[in-house]
Amino acid sequence: PTAYDENDLASVLSHMCDYEAIPLECSRALRALASLAYSDAVFITDDSRVLPQVARLTAIHCAEPSVCLAAMRVLCNLAYDPDTALKRLTEPSILRAILQAMAGSDSCKDLALKASEAAARLVAAEACQPGEAVGDDGIVRTVAASE
Repeated sequence: PTAYDENDLASVLSHMCDYEAIPLECSRALRALASLAYSDAVFITDDSRVLPQVARLTAIHCAEPSVCLAAMRVLCNLAYDPDTALKRLTEPSILRAILQAMAGSDSCKDLALKASEAAARLVAAEACQPGEAVGDDGIVRTVAASE
């Protein structure tokens, strides 16, 4: 595998696509993406290729807990932003990945926990009214549910 810049979305996404058949490389790239998502969820999801690739990796590697856990970390970090959660994470392929991960894995107890956290953030974003923050000191929701 070639080296990539973990702080550059294009580089991380390229690595995710180029090495999608290799679980270890998928996990590495998804961990880098989770870090980027924590910093700026909107920037990450503005690239229309990101979420489909995350969903694809969870589908390809559904029996690989490390890949699924890294993907749930990405989705959980993206769901911190209620607008991103509502506009981007409600796609069927993303919801399917979250629900499947909620079933957990015998070898990775954190998987169900992280998937449940992502689902809870989606529900909280939906329940939050526009103009309000999800939780104390949270990001304010600005979009209406119909957008």
